[in-house]
Amino acid sequence: MLHRTTAIQPEADERRSQKIRDLLEVMRDGHGLKRKHARKELVAIGRAVTEPLIEALMSDSPKLRWEAAKALEQLSDPASAQALTLALEDPESDVRWVAAKALAAMPNAAVNPLLKALKQNAECETLRTGAHYVLRNWVERGAPPPIQEVLDALDDHEPVLSVPFAAYHALATLEHYQLN
Repeated sequence: MLHRTTAIQPEADERRSQKIRDLLEVMRDGHGLKRKHARKELVAIGRAVTEPLIEALMSDSPKLRWEAAKALEQLSDPASAQALTLALEDPESDVRWVAAKALAAMPNAAVNPLLKALKQNAECETLRTGAHYVLRNWVERGAPPPIQEVLDALDDHEPVLSVPFAAYHALATLEHYQLN
C-alpha cells in the first residue's frame, strides 16, 4: 500500500500544479469575471499557491500582476511580504495599491521588508507613497513609536534624506515589539 500511495502523490501534485498554471493563465488573459473566478479558485487552494503568485507579480501583464497581488492580499501569507513590498514599486498604481493594502494587513511579516526597502531605496517615490499608507494604517492600530517616526520622516520636506535614517533606527529598535 505504501508503494501505491507514493505513486499517486506525484500525480496529484502534478494535477494541482497544472491547475494552478491554468488558473494563472486565465488571470493573465481572461475577461474580468473569469479572472475573478480564477483568483477565487487559487485562493481556495491555499498557501500552496503563494510561490506561483509571487512569480506572477513579476509578469509583464498588468492584469496578472494585479490579480496576483489581490490573491496574495486575500491569502495574507507572511511569505509574500517581501514580494508585496517590491510590488510597491510596480509601474501600475492599481498593483501598488493592492500590495499596500496586503502589507497593511500583515504588520509582523511586513515590517522588516518594508523598513529595509525604505532604508535602501528611499528615493523611490512610489515606494514611499505605498509605505506611507501601510505605516499610517499600522499607527492607527497602535504601532510602537518607531513606526510613527518613520511615518513622520515620510512626511518630512526631505524624505529622501530622513527616511533611511528613521527606517534604520526603527529596524534596530522594533525587535522588542509585536505589531498588531
